[in-house]
Amino acid sequence: MCLVVFPHSKIVDVKEEVLIHVYVSQHPCQHTHVRQYSDVWLDCEGSNQENLRWKHQDRSLYWGRRQVAGSTTYPIQLLHNYTLILENVTHKNEGLYYCVEINKTLKEYCLIVHDPPVLSISVNNDTVSNSYSVSSHIKYIVICIAKSFSEVINLTWLVGNDAIPSTNSIQNYDRKALDTTYMSRSVFTYTPDMLNQRITCNGIGGNSQIFVTRSVTFIDEQFLHPSILSSYHVELYSDVWLDCEGKDVHNQIWKHQNTYLYWGRRQVAGYKTYQMQLLNNYTLKLENVTYENKGNYTCDERNKTLSKYCIIIYGRTNISIRYQGKTVHKLNISTDVNTINFTCLAHNMPSAVKPYLVNQPKRYNEGSR
Repeated sequence: MCLVVFPHSKIVDVKEEVLIHVYVSQHPCQHTHVRQYSDVWLDCEGSNQENLRWKHQDRSLYWGRRQVAGSTTYPIQLLHNYTLILENVTHKNEGLYYCVEINKTLKEYCLIVHDPPVLSISVNNDTVSNSYSVSSHIKYIVICIAKSFSEVINLTWLVGNDAIPSTNSIQNYDRKALDTTYMSRSVFTYTPDMLNQRITCNGIGGNSQIFVTRSVTFIDEQFLHPSILSSYHVELYSDVWLDCEGKDVHNQIWKHQNTYLYWGRRQVAGYKTYQMQLLNNYTLKLENVTYENKGNYTCDERNKTLSKYCIIIYGRTNISIRYQGKTVHKLNISTDVNTINFTCLAHNMPSAVKPYLVNQPKRYNEGSR
């Protein structure tokens, strides 16, 4: 698969995984940190269950084996060994839980419920969602941000299986009078130097030990199948002709990625999505191409690939000339000036500086940016 937009292109494949560790403290009471909407088991062992009680704060939940709290407010279960199960916990379930036998406290738990942290990765200030195009041997600023409403999230990085150093910072700010948001940020500079390299940002709650991870895989598609893949660099909204020569047109198929375009001479892809024509020699004409048309195109005959193309779409480049920090279209300059510095800026590609001749070759110089 090839999904590229600009020449600095690799594909970033994003996967996200959330793993939750729940730690239940024992007597004496310690903080028990759990993730919101998880289930929690609280143990209690007594000699006579008829004399046992479960309480949340000052409210009784079970008296013996009889539930005395409403099932709507407390979605709970009591196991045969008097273990209390709190199901799908929310912030309403926070607080002290007691297991009492007559006037003696057997177990005490202090429950703190945490919202799951939100973890995101950006590359060169572009938030990575499903894909992102990059290229090898170019430096990229990779940032991982964790947002939590309950605790500080500690961030670390892995490239493959190797830990790497990074620059970390933490910011706290109040959302309301007694409500704080914790923002953890980790930055490192990455230069892709191999295919299918996975970068992982791991976050772990400072108190809860809730673990979240987000991974990004850099894949350089230009090196895949070089013997049969032809790259076409085309301008946005232009037309493209893709050739295919086979013996039997009725058994030939045009595909874009995994989408069938033509089966024989019958068009099977939607007209609105694909503006295209099939010529008599089975050449595929793509009209007015957009970024949706990028990627791999294959012409197959039965089980054999006859032609394969990788379409790379370039946005139209905007170029401007600057003189003394200002964009100029027309400039009047005295003839007694020996050296003139211009800067040429190209949008959507690295900044370029071009030499400009003024009257005579000696009266020009390269500007710098």
